[in-house]
Amino acid sequence: MSTPKLTLQDFLSHDFDVESFGHREHVYAAWLLISELGEREAAEQYVQTLRSLTVKLGVPEKYHETITRFYLMLIGERMRQHKDEGWEDFEAHHEDLFDKALLSRYYSKARIQSREAHRHFLLPDRIAAAA
Repeated sequence: MSTPKLTLQDFLSHDFDVESFGHREHVYAAWLLISELGEREAAEQYVQTLRSLTVKLGVPEKYHETITRFYLMLIGERMRQHKDEGWEDFEAHHEDLFDKALLSRYYSKARIQSREAHRHFLLPDRIAAAA
């Protein structure tokens, strides 16, 4: 696959087509931010940007704290394990990050759909099977 047509500045300023901003683009934006800012600062920027975007679009309820933070931590961990990996290699080596079923390996449906999980980061309640 080709690299998404999104720059870090585009993401931070909401200057992109939200209709074509799917799961892959979310992962790419996180990868860009972590590459540029490091995990801690990237996580805060990503959360702030995503929250403000959902408010701007009139759908603040779509923001999900647990899903957002879980993916940020997982992406950061994978990046630490495979330093200096470009986007194409990262995407190819970590295909599970693009499978939405990944979340169900770590979280039960009840936990991830809970009101608390939307508002606060919750630890997984399942242990993922070895990939």
